[in-house]
Amino acid sequence: MIELSRHKGWTLVFMTLTTGVYFASETLQLSPLISDSSHYKPTVYTFSYDLLYSWLVTFAVSKINNIVISQYPSDRQIIGYALAYYVGAIGFALLGEIPCLHDLVIVPGFWDHLQPCAKLTILFFAGIIGILGLYQCRQAWIDRDCGKHLIPYLIFVSCYGLVLMTLVYGEASNINIHVHHAIGAAVLSFWFTDWNNYPSMLCHGVMMGVVVEGIDFYGIGELSLFLCNNGTLMEMSYMVPILIIWSMCSLCLYRCFGFGGPSGIKPKVLKI
Repeated sequence: MIELSRHKGWTLVFMTLTTGVYFASETLQLSPLISDSSHYKPTVYTFSYDLLYSWLVTFAVSKINNIVISQYPSDRQIIGYALAYYVGAIGFALLGEIPCLHDLVIVPGFWDHLQPCAKLTILFFAGIIGILGLYQCRQAWIDRDCGKHLIPYLIFVSCYGLVLMTLVYGEASNINIHVHHAIGAAVLSFWFTDWNNYPSMLCHGVMMGVVVEGIDFYGIGELSLFLCNNGTLMEMSYMVPILIIWSMCSLCLYRCFGFGGPSGIKPKVLKI
């Protein structure tokens, strides 16, 4: 098996595709096909920094995904993935222009306020993703690597759990969950990482396209899972406990996974 997430050649291909998808998404955003209410007003400043954020986010997600495949993707597979990547970004943006989907927001209780058209659309795509997900689950069970698929979710929960803890500890008011589509797509991509199953590879491409489109249209705020009105001002008394707790956790992590630990990781010695 090839760990494609760590393959330098694939990383170059992936980041090249990401840049192209971002440019296509930005072009679509500026076209008459997208209404002004469907995105933030783009400027040269937002264009430049949202491109940087797209690079950083997709690079991090691709590394966390731990994608595996029996052999390096063929030209046909790469072309298929590229098309799926573009379709994910462009297709999702155009879906947002359908009247019943235009103001769709995933917050607690959102389902009760949806129009029948929106419900059918969600059920249709959820069904497709669900079928592909079950097939991937079956393959993971056969390969006995379910743990590898779950690790990205543990990382996701840990990171956003820490964010929630700091907001609660900082007495932020009216904390609520708002699942932006970029977050949702990134989380779904965590599951489709066994690319010996070609439909999973294509589904992953679509999800990543949605991530890039979301950041391009709405900026880095797409990664804000928890929204609130305000919080207390940062103070020394607020930061010291966080620093102490994190330092203790760091010592435990170094003990478990550091050089010479149970994982067997040893520093490489360079011969001169």
